[in-house]
Amino acid sequence: ELFYNTPARYKFLKKDSTEAGYVCDVLQKLALAHPEVAVQLISGGAELLRTPGNGELKSTIYSIYGRKVADALREVQYQQNGIQISGYIGVGDATSGNRSRQIFFVNGRCIKSRALTAALDEGCKTMVMKGRFAFAVLSVNVSPYMVDVNVHPAKTEVRFANEKMIFNAVYYCVKSALQQGDTRVQA
Repeated sequence: ELFYNTPARYKFLKKDSTEAGYVCDVLQKLALAHPEVAVQLISGGAELLRTPGNGELKSTIYSIYGRKVADALREVQYQQNGIQISGYIGVGDATSGNRSRQIFFVNGRCIKSRALTAALDEGCKTMVMKGRFAFAVLSVNVSPYMVDVNVHPAKTEVRFANEKMIFNAVYYCVKSALQQGDTRVQA
């Protein structure tokens, strides 16, 4: 009964299942941003989401996306020029037909960035089939002076002071993580 007293807002809501999906999406991103917090979502008597809250990102990814995705992941760790990148990327069984499984955090905030998406795509180019997209949960930490969050009213889009440097950092850390796990013979 969240909107019982505000009919102007209530009339813009969609079906209960659609709104529950939106809530689940937000909670998934919050759980990925804070794997140390246990999250449970129950809607209509059914449990839609439960994360362990053990502080391990891979466990949280497992609880949200399942074993198949979690088993296909490779850890990403990178630090250079004041940029720290950590998280997981996945190719093979972890890929999907859209970018919904590409989640980026900048200084703890879930964001959308063309530079980060392009860098991920370029870094995975030779490992992902055409029409498929790599799985990614990447956390980028930079100086607050290097990022502008006032691009979009919802603060979901950001711009970087030096986009080329951020692009290169994501590209090289993704490329490095994928090459470490690549068992193909290099000619």
